[in-house]
Amino acid sequence: MSVSVWKECLEQLQESLPSTEFNMWIRPLQAELNDNKLSLYAPNRFVLDWVKNKYLSRISQLLAQLFGPEAPSLHLAVGTKVARNSPASANSPAASNAPQQVLPSWKSNQTAQVELAYQSGINPKHTFVSFVEGKSNQLACAAAKQ
Repeated sequence: MSVSVWKECLEQLQESLPSTEFNMWIRPLQAELNDNKLSLYAPNRFVLDWVKNKYLSRISQLLAQLFGPEAPSLHLAVGTKVARNSPASANSPAASNAPQQVLPSWKSNQTAQVELAYQSGINPKHTFVSFVEGKSNQLACAAAKQ
């Protein structure tokens, strides 16, 4: 059993859900299967909560229906699946076990090692140091800096 477990569930969900609903909530989920545990990663907290409230029972039913007692346990989290050590992903930021988080210059001038519970997928170049403040985003910038 591999990630094909999730592919089979995707096929069933695609048949039973309207295409806009499927594309909006189910397609963005990334799956990873480890030790008979299927981890689904949502791109943000809103998608995670929506999937938990609306589709978690249906996904659990599909797993039980398709695989019976050998069905993997289901785990939902925010983030992206961990990249495996391959030549293509060896240089990517997601390949390290302890990702670095750059603190904005108005808070600190140093880089801190932070153990994250998930991979966010946010571009590390997008910081307040490189942020261009304009009239349309002055309020948002001021609020974010507090």
